Amino acid sequence: MTEQGKTEKKQRIRILVYILLLVFFALAFLSFSSGDAGRERATLEKAIREEITAYYAREGTYPSSLSVLKKQYGLTYDQDRFQVNYVLRGSNIRPYVTIVDRGR
Repeated sequence: MTEQGKTEKKQRIRILVYILLLVFFALAFLSFSSGDAGRERATLEKAIREEITAYYAREGTYPSSLSVLKKQYGLTYDQDRFQVNYVLRGSNIRPYVTIVDRGR
């Protein structure tokens, strides 16, 4: 093999290594991003659950709506990202809460 052929082969290998590294970092970034979304949802779910429990402990009834928790207890979340459904089944029965990640 000539000197020029060896140089071209080294350049091709170097380019291939750079491409593989870029693909690896892109996949790692996507993996971490999807994990963050799951953690955000879990954190929101925990916060709502704790606020409902705290409200019940203070008031003796469950909040009539999610807006009560927002106004009186300062519950905040990204409403463009998450849809929270709050269904009150009775003043002394824990409400049914579902959280939908809209993925925006």
